[in-house]
Amino acid sequence: MISELSLWQWLKLIAAFILFFSPGMLSMIFAKSLRKLSIPVQLSFAFGFSLGFWIMLLIWFQLFNFSVTSWGTRTLFLALFSILSVILFLSRKEIYKWLKNRRNYLELMLIGFGILIIITYLHFYRNLVAGMGSDSMHHTLITSLFIQNGQIPKDYGPYAPVVTFSYHFGYHAYTAAMSLLSGITPRIMVVISGAILMGLVSLSGGALTYYLTKNVLASIVSEAVIGFIYIFPGYSLIWGRYTQLMGTIMLTTYLLALFYWDYEQNFSFKFTPILTLITIGLIYSHYRICIAGIIFTIIYLIVRKNPLITLKNNVAQWIFYPSSALILSSPWLIQLFIARKNGYEAVGTVTKDSFFSLNRLGPLFESETQTWILIGMSVAVVVLSIIKKDRIILTISVWIFVLAIVTQPAVYGYTVDLVTMIVSSYVPISIFNGWFISLILSKGSKIFLTLAARIVIILAMAFGIFSGVNRWNDFDYSKHSYVTPNDLKAANWIKRNIDPESIFMINTYQFPINDNLIIGLDGGYWLPVIAERQTIVPPMIYQVEKLRNPNDIYTSLLFHRLQGKLTNKEGLSLLRDYGVDYVYIGTRRGIVEIDILNDSEFFELIYQQKDVSIYKIVP
Repeated sequence: MISELSLWQWLKLIAAFILFFSPGMLSMIFAKSLRKLSIPVQLSFAFGFSLGFWIMLLIWFQLFNFSVTSWGTRTLFLALFSILSVILFLSRKEIYKWLKNRRNYLELMLIGFGILIIITYLHFYRNLVAGMGSDSMHHTLITSLFIQNGQIPKDYGPYAPVVTFSYHFGYHAYTAAMSLLSGITPRIMVVISGAILMGLVSLSGGALTYYLTKNVLASIVSEAVIGFIYIFPGYSLIWGRYTQLMGTIMLTTYLLALFYWDYEQNFSFKFTPILTLITIGLIYSHYRICIAGIIFTIIYLIVRKNPLITLKNNVAQWIFYPSSALILSSPWLIQLFIARKNGYEAVGTVTKDSFFSLNRLGPLFESETQTWILIGMSVAVVVLSIIKKDRIILTISVWIFVLAIVTQPAVYGYTVDLVTMIVSSYVPISIFNGWFISLILSKGSKIFLTLAARIVIILAMAFGIFSGVNRWNDFDYSKHSYVTPNDLKAANWIKRNIDPESIFMINTYQFPINDNLIIGLDGGYWLPVIAERQTIVPPMIYQVEKLRNPNDIYTSLLFHRLQGKLTNKEGLSLLRDYGVDYVYIGTRRGIVEIDILNDSEFFELIYQQKDVSIYKIVP
C-alpha cells in the first residue's frame, strides 16, 4: 500500500514525475513564442506533448520490434532532463528575474494548488493495495503487459483467450513509464496515478481558465471545482475510470492548444508539431473523449467569426495537422487493422437500457447539494453566454447541446454514451464557473464592491473545498477495492507453489447492463495481475476485442450460471471440461459456497489464511 512506501521510493516517484515532463518542457523552451505563456499553461502543454511523444515512441518501437526496459527508459528521460537542466542553468538570470516579480507568484499558486490536490488524494488512498472498482483490474493488467512486453501489447496472453489489443492505451503508457522510471510495481502505481491525475486534470482546467480569463482567483476556483468541490472526477476513480480521467486531461490541454493556435498563432505551421503530439495523446487516451474533442473542433470553427474565410486561408494547416497525427501513429493503426482480421467477434446480448440510465452515476451524484448548485450555475452561464455573445463560452454551450443529442441511444449513444459525458462534465462546469467569477470581478465598479465579491467567492470556495475534502476523507475506499493484503499473501503463495499454466475458478458477478458481461468481485478476479495466473473470467474489456474461439465469450457465463454450486455433477463436469485446476475464494467472498467445498471429496483445501482459501480439484 502507498503508506508503506519508503522515503527512497517516494524520492524516485517524485523524480519520475518530473522526468516525464522533460520532452514537453524542452519543446516549450525551443518554441520561443511559447515562453511568454504562463507557467501553468506551459506545464499543461508540456505534459500533453510528453504523453504524445511517449505514445509515438512506443508505436514506432513496436514497428521495429524494439522493447523498452527500465534502464533504457531512465536513460532516455534522464538525457532529456539533463539537456533541460543545462538550458535552465544558462537561463538562470532570466529565471531569477522572473522570480523577483511578485506578480508571477500568482501563477505558482495555481501549480502549488495542483500539487496540494495530488498530496491530498495520496492521503485518501494511503491504505489501498490496488485500484478500486471493476475497471482497475484490466488497467493494471494492461500496464503490466506494457512492462512485460516492453512495448504495446498485441493481445492479453497468457491471461485471457483474447487475440487482439484494440483498447486506448495512453493512460497505460504513462503509468508504465512512471513504473519503469520509479521502480514501483504497476499495482501500486495505478493507485498513485489516481492522485497524480487528479492534480493534473485540476491544473489543466485551471490553466485553461487562466488563459481565457487572466484571473487567478477564477482559475483557482476551476481547480477547486475539479479537485474537490464537484463530485466528478473523484467519484469516477472509485469505479477505476483512469483512462477517462486521462482523456479529459488531454481534452482540456487540446482545447487550450486549439485556442492558442487560433488567437496567438493564427493557425501557423510553427505550432503544429506540438499540437500534433497533444492530439496523439488525446486520441489514444480515450476514444470517446476524442470524439467529443472532434465535435468541439467542428462547432468551434463554425461558431468562430468568418469560418469559411478562416478555413480557406488555413486549409493547408488543417490538412497537414490531422494528417501528421495519422501518419505518426500509422504503424499501430495498420497493425491493428491486420490484427482485427484474426479471431472471433465477442458477440453478446444487446446492452440493456440500464447502460444509459443516470442511476449508473451513483447515489452521491444525486444526493449532494453542491453538485446541483454547480450545475445550476452552469446553466445560468449558458444563458448569459448567449446574451454576452462570448464565442468560446457559447461554443462550449453549443457543444454540450450537441453532445446531449449525439449521446442518445437512437443516435450515437452506443459509442459516445451520455453517462461517460456526464462523468466528464467537470470540464465545462469548471470553465463556466471560472468564467462567471471572472465576469463578476471585472464588473466591479468600486474597489470595495470588488473586494466584497472576492471575499464572498473565497469563502464559498473554502466551504466547497472543506465539504469535498470531508466527503472523500470519510469515504470507505476499502469497500470498493477487490484486493486485500491477505489476497496478496495468497498470490505470493500461488507463485511459489502452483504451476503457471493452471486455471482458477473464482467468484463471479453478472453486470446488470449486459447478461454476458461477467467479472469477479474479490481478489480472485485479480489473479492475472497479482499471481500471474489465468482464471475463467477474462478482463471485462474482452467484449471490444477478438477472441481465440467463438464460444469463449460464453465460458464465464456458463460458470456463473452454476451460482457457486461446484460440487454437483454439472459443476464438476464443467470444471474438468475447461481444465480448471483450482478454486480461489478471496477475502470479499462471493457466490461460491465454501462449506459445500469442505464437505466434498472432489475439492482439497490446500491453502487457508484468514479469509482466503484455495482448493485443488481432485481428479
